[in-house]
Amino acid sequence: MRVSLAWTCVIVLSAVVHPVHATHLRAADIQVERLCENGYTFRITIVAYLNSQSNTNFGTHATLYFGDGSYIDLPQVTETARPDLGTNISVATYTTTHTYSSAGSYKIVYDEEHRNAGILNITNSKDVSYVSFITINIDNTQGCNHYPVLSVIPLDRACSGVAFLHNPGAYDVDGDSLSYEMSIPSSSSTSFADYEDPNNSVFYTSYATGNEAGTGTPTFSIDPYTGLITWDAPGMIGEYNIAFKVIEWRKNETTGQYTILSSTTRDMQIVVEECDNTRPDLIIPDDTCVVAGTILDKIIKGTDADGDPVKIEVFSEITSLDEYAATYSPNPAAFVSSDPAAELSFHWNTDCMHVRQQPYPVVFKITDNPPDGPKLVTYKTWNIKVVAPAPTWKAIALDVTNYSAILSWQKYTCANASKIQIWRKVGSIEYTPGHCETGIPRYLGYNLVGEVSALDTTFTDTNYTLGLAPGAQYCYRLVAYFNSPAATSSYVSTEQCVGPIQADAPIITHVSVEETATEGAIRISWRSPADINEEQFPKPYQYEIYRAEGFVGDTSIQLVSARISDTTFVDGNVNSEEKVFNYRIVLYSRPILSNEYIAVDTSAVASSVWLTASATANQIELNWRDSIPWSNVVPERPYHLIYRATGMATDDDLQLYDSVQVTTDGFSYIDTNVSEDEIYSYKILTRGTYGNTAIPLQENFSQMVMALPANDLFPCAPVASIKGIDCIAYVASPETCHQQSFSNTIYWSPALSSGCRKDIVGYNIYAASADGNYQLQVSLFADTTFTETALSSYARCYRVSAVDSEGKEGPLSEVVCQDNCPYYELPNIFTPNADGCNDVFSAQYEFDATGSCQRTSTIGCPRFVKSVIFRVYNRWGRAVYEYSSGTDGSIYINWNGKDSSGNDLSTGVYYYTADVEFDVITPSLRKRKIKGWVHLLR
Repeated sequence: MRVSLAWTCVIVLSAVVHPVHATHLRAADIQVERLCENGYTFRITIVAYLNSQSNTNFGTHATLYFGDGSYIDLPQVTETARPDLGTNISVATYTTTHTYSSAGSYKIVYDEEHRNAGILNITNSKDVSYVSFITINIDNTQGCNHYPVLSVIPLDRACSGVAFLHNPGAYDVDGDSLSYEMSIPSSSSTSFADYEDPNNSVFYTSYATGNEAGTGTPTFSIDPYTGLITWDAPGMIGEYNIAFKVIEWRKNETTGQYTILSSTTRDMQIVVEECDNTRPDLIIPDDTCVVAGTILDKIIKGTDADGDPVKIEVFSEITSLDEYAATYSPNPAAFVSSDPAAELSFHWNTDCMHVRQQPYPVVFKITDNPPDGPKLVTYKTWNIKVVAPAPTWKAIALDVTNYSAILSWQKYTCANASKIQIWRKVGSIEYTPGHCETGIPRYLGYNLVGEVSALDTTFTDTNYTLGLAPGAQYCYRLVAYFNSPAATSSYVSTEQCVGPIQADAPIITHVSVEETATEGAIRISWRSPADINEEQFPKPYQYEIYRAEGFVGDTSIQLVSARISDTTFVDGNVNSEEKVFNYRIVLYSRPILSNEYIAVDTSAVASSVWLTASATANQIELNWRDSIPWSNVVPERPYHLIYRATGMATDDDLQLYDSVQVTTDGFSYIDTNVSEDEIYSYKILTRGTYGNTAIPLQENFSQMVMALPANDLFPCAPVASIKGIDCIAYVASPETCHQQSFSNTIYWSPALSSGCRKDIVGYNIYAASADGNYQLQVSLFADTTFTETALSSYARCYRVSAVDSEGKEGPLSEVVCQDNCPYYELPNIFTPNADGCNDVFSAQYEFDATGSCQRTSTIGCPRFVKSVIFRVYNRWGRAVYEYSSGTDGSIYINWNGKDSSGNDLSTGVYYYTADVEFDVITPSLRKRKIKGWVHLLR
């Protein structure tokens, strides 16, 4: 690609600002190897790539930190010129060992002061230390780990305006997974340099068309899986430094989780030059998967559009294996004609020792050799996965006496295998593994029932000493497994089957949830023993049903019915909402000449189907499981049915909604047709088989579950109301006259409109007296009616909030209040003549109806009065008597007709006022002034 005159001017100017001659360190690698025979001792090698024109020696002001608090200053080492790597490049190497005191995580850091000057994308690079490092995790449970090797040097050249490619050629001899991510060049072990990505607009004159095609802005990235770095395309000529990480992962064989074993940060240099050249290209095979023992013979071709000679190089661990290493020719690589194409012959005789979980990456690098100017390269990666062959059957037989299957197979061909796994399912299913599909897919319905040494060739399946279930056909497959670091399975074997087993015991067929509740119902059904010796055990039969908690086992086992002759039973009052249960059926027969029924045999144990729902944003995932003697993977009827309803539903509300093809998708379903503010209810109908044509398909329901998609919504405020009081009837009732204890009942309904969380699990109830200070009375109350008792009065206000399944509380409802029924009346006549009748002026009229003094007034007793101030005036308006209930005074007044000095007042008409304060919430009713007259008679 030709560079324009305008761009050439920019190059000249930038050459003035950024001198081509750098001072010292261009790039470096840290190589770490654990010397396993010496415990925690490591060999650490620094390989530095230097500017050979610099007068500064490698090791000048250089330190190696071991990450455990110790360090060494590196000695100065003589460098070796390497013109084959490019202009003005030399290499120096230093190796040391270090022993750590214990397992742990350590960051090994190489820090040298003299970084290359003139690096365009690092400000004042000559004053910025060069730092590279690797973090290692020493964990004895992981064995003697080998750390990644980066086989391609950290120096490369690029052409301005032409896409640049680089691959570090990283591999891990243990077969651990590697991932890649960009980083930033460091200036110390804890800080980064002042850095710009090389595709920053400051390095371009025409940034909008800066890619190779001239159609868009330049890009700069790393492939997280292959490590291929792509810069499309470089701009300003000069030197750039970039940094990236190579992270080593290992999968835990038990949990399936990945953990990080190491992280290597490489700081590399790219020299961008002006050139008129086109990148060469490679033609490599497609990624492949081969059975151990396969011989790979392939031709790799290289071409160049300019017709320049090319050189093809190979970077891979398989070329340096101790045994069965891959070979290629020509080796060493040399420039050869690309007309019509250069060829590299690749040969690898794979072996069982090469079996591992991860493929072997083979990185091919092609370099052209133009007459003048810089060379261009292209990288391509060929992934080769070596898988283990499937075990080969010899024979399989049924032991009818012991209800067991006897399996045998040929000695496994790979001596480095760790174990042989025996997988079993009820009923047969056709399956041929796909290309590179190892192990046995879970969706096929097989269960691991045994593991033996890879040297063993037999296994007896007794179904964990319980015996194989009557009436069932059992099918088996074998898989060889290789422990870490390979941590992988072989291809699965073909299928071998035995049975159906003689049906001489009850055959349980259904454990189906009919009602989901804490007092729900589960239906259990079974078939009578078709193959029993009826002469020995004649009909009619009787059955007992036993229930236990959990998928298997005898936890809380109990007899749940009297002995019955039917073959179906509904187990009621069982907590099907919160628990899973397993059942078994005991067969009873009365042999000839016997006077009583005896227990003959017991069915296999079968559990109910347990459904779980997990909600995320915009979807709900369902998963279900059980423990049953049949298989719920039926090739002829492979669909499990999904039933759904919206809102708070019951089992009867659910309707058929969708289905799941379990032979491909397993016992899982994701519902994406959901709204964030709607609650959904689900149940699953499973379909199962005994692999026996004499026993029909088993269909069983799970319990019902409810879920709401994850969201940021809250429950809306409930709509509350309170049970009112008829104050007229209350005041008129003599039974309420001296009432001391009161109660209030409130009602509410949830707000289930759009925008509200609907998975309400309870309500919080708040109450306040007249002061308006609300206090929490009950939390997570399940009902929608609440009665508060033992109150000193009715005067009380309430608010209610809803709480969802995540514990989020919504806003409070509107206030609802219950007020007291205030009442106070005074008479207009009394006779203080000491005759025992009507002797005091009082708000209280209670007389014995059987006495000589009969009540003639209809005045009721006071209700909810807090205080009274009573004043009496004569007809001239002068106050003659005053009374205040005060703290100890009675609100009834009980005036005896005397004045304030204790003197009897004369017969006549007097006027009074009574200032009454009531115990009520309504402010307008709290105070009342009563005015009236009273006729005092003596």
